[in-house]
Amino acid sequence: MPNSHKPMQFASKSEVGNNLDKSKIKIMVVDDEEEIHSITSFVLSGFLYNGRALEFLNAYSAEEAKKLIVEHPDTALILLDVIMEEDDSGLHVARFIREEANNKFTRIVLRTGQPGYFPEKEIIAEFDINDYKEKTELTATKLYTLVYSSIRSYEAMLNEHKAKVSLENINKNLESIVLEKTRELKEQHNKMMQQSRRAAMAEMLGMIAHQWRQPLSTISAIAGNISIALALDELDHDSVADSMQKISDHAKKLSQTIDSFRSYFKPSAQKEELTVSSVISDSLVLLQHTFDQNSISVSYSDHNSSTLIVYRNELLQVFLNILKNAAEEFGNSDGEDRVISIVEFKDDIYHIVKICDNAGGIENDNIGKIFEPYFSTKSKNGAGLGLYMCKTIVEDYLDGKLNAFNEERGEACFEISLPLTR
Repeated sequence: MPNSHKPMQFASKSEVGNNLDKSKIKIMVVDDEEEIHSITSFVLSGFLYNGRALEFLNAYSAEEAKKLIVEHPDTALILLDVIMEEDDSGLHVARFIREEANNKFTRIVLRTGQPGYFPEKEIIAEFDINDYKEKTELTATKLYTLVYSSIRSYEAMLNEHKAKVSLENINKNLESIVLEKTRELKEQHNKMMQQSRRAAMAEMLGMIAHQWRQPLSTISAIAGNISIALALDELDHDSVADSMQKISDHAKKLSQTIDSFRSYFKPSAQKEELTVSSVISDSLVLLQHTFDQNSISVSYSDHNSSTLIVYRNELLQVFLNILKNAAEEFGNSDGEDRVISIVEFKDDIYHIVKICDNAGGIENDNIGKIFEPYFSTKSKNGAGLGLYMCKTIVEDYLDGKLNAFNEERGEACFEISLPLTR
């Protein structure tokens, strides 16, 4: 028999599964006796499986069988003689199919003319044989039954494999969709962060302009007084020293304002250990002019403050947003006694900062919406991102909690809960 010694190329599992889509079902008969081929073809000549006929592939040696299974990986059943060129030729073919060709689907039925030569259980277990028959026991009816059940088993395995592959593809697609949506949400979140910072920058510039006006006016007045005293020849050492000290103090205040402004808009590169009171104090300094302009008094004591490890500038942004919103609410209030209270306390898990104002509280219809993006009660003047970003910073960046509620006496309150340092 002609044999080829060219390197064999094996089919993938997807190629093996193509048999379900073809009109005929492939059956391979491997036997070195021509008579066995003829009888098998004759007995199964009228066989139909769900309306599909058989296509016979014939091999007369182990090498021919190996070549055929590589060329036809979608063979449903192999009727394989055990003893051909050698006493275990059929077993070598079975091992080749399962291990080298990596074909787990084709059903293999061993046929032997020497019953008892091989222990049936050992062969089936070691070589992944699907059945083991003696040639003499395979009557026409039994052969029909064997072929039918083998093809049904083959189709069941293919369908299971296709379902598995389909499920894997669905999972991969879902994973890709989730990754893409996550990327889009992250981009959207970053855009909101930038938008919120830009809006805050415009407001902060206005605050700084107001905060600079008083010390600059004072410096200008001191310089004017010195000029007048110089013109009148009334300058003395003590008055000049006092004036210079006042100018120095006001210049220092201007410098501190710039430092606070610069750090506010520079995201923290890493967490740092600090007292919460220091961040609250910085926010009060930046908002002092706003409070003065609106006749707002701030009640705050830092004796219960804790040392935490946090992103400083992000926490500063939270306090500034909440305090600025409280100050703005007094514009809608007729009350004369305008107070913002800041209280610090702790429980077993969190250091809590409670900020309340007596500007009338949060409307019940809005209290569940104030942390939503783009929700604002300021008509066209609000971007609706301030409190959303506060909640994002506290809960996603600082691992804390941010809640809003109304006190019984009509105060609007915000509680920032930050994890205690362990």
